[in-house]
Amino acid sequence: MARPKGSRNVKAPVLAATPVACPRCGSTDGERVGGTEDRVIAQGGTTPSGQPYTHIVWKRRRCLNCGQQRTEKCFELRKAG
Repeated sequence: MARPKGSRNVKAPVLAATPVACPRCGSTDGERVGGTEDRVIAQGGTTPSGQPYTHIVWKRRRCLNCGQQRTEKCFELRKAG
């Protein structure tokens, strides 16, 4: 889908994110473990780096390089409603 004719370019910020690495081999290439759902808990606070969050999300993942399974803990700031 193309932009409408005459529309302006938008400067979008570039954000740096640190991917979660496998504790066994160090690979960041992973996939969701089949049949599992992400577990979400609504609990507000501040991350160790000082960012606010509204939810903690645990994600079950498997390393595509060595097969090691892991649980990733993520902090999310979600909109209300």
